[in-house]
Amino acid sequence: MRVIWITVFLLIATWLPATGWAIWKAYPFHNPSQEEVNYTNREIEQDREVPEYYPRWNTAMAEMDWETSSYEKGWDESMEREFDALLQRVGQSGGSLSKFNIVEGTGQVRIDSWRPGQIDLHVEAPAGMKINVSQFYYPNWTAHLLRESSNLTVQPSQPDGLISLSIPRGSHEVQLEMKRSKAETTGQIISLISLVITLSYIAVNRRRVGSGPSPGRSS
Repeated sequence: MRVIWITVFLLIATWLPATGWAIWKAYPFHNPSQEEVNYTNREIEQDREVPEYYPRWNTAMAEMDWETSSYEKGWDESMEREFDALLQRVGQSGGSLSKFNIVEGTGQVRIDSWRPGQIDLHVEAPAGMKINVSQFYYPNWTAHLLRESSNLTVQPSQPDGLISLSIPRGSHEVQLEMKRSKAETTGQIISLISLVITLSYIAVNRRRVGSGPSPGRSS
């Protein structure tokens, strides 16, 4: 146990200074470059994800050849232009990014709830419609009509890779939900097994120490 605690202490002692320095450098008021400050502020305001996490259904990301150069600033400049073009295509509503766009048909869409992994919509579609939701597509996104047995097909839009779905005619409550992938479930099971093994080892080790022979008395 002493070796384990020493190892944990050394890992934490190494990690904390590096993390503190990274945090210090990340805040805009520690950076003298106004250009980088403005860029960071835009990332925060727009909730941007780092480019390497863009899904492959986004055409700009699919066409990016990461092997041609190690010039990170060049990648940032290229992705900045692509992201600005994406924002223009998505459009704005009320001074902020549009949460959805009607691309086919007519009707009304209202956002009832927007949480990580779940989006609730109220849709009025007199003759059916197709909408793009301003959330990057991933295969584990599902959509179904609340209080109805129908599931909707979710697919990536072109060329931006956003969630695209067709709504049937009528008034509907639509729920988009990100389901757990097999990889996530497997990871959680492995983590749980590792935790059980660790706690079992600690319990057995303490029991052995507690049940050791008592020191004899000297006469």
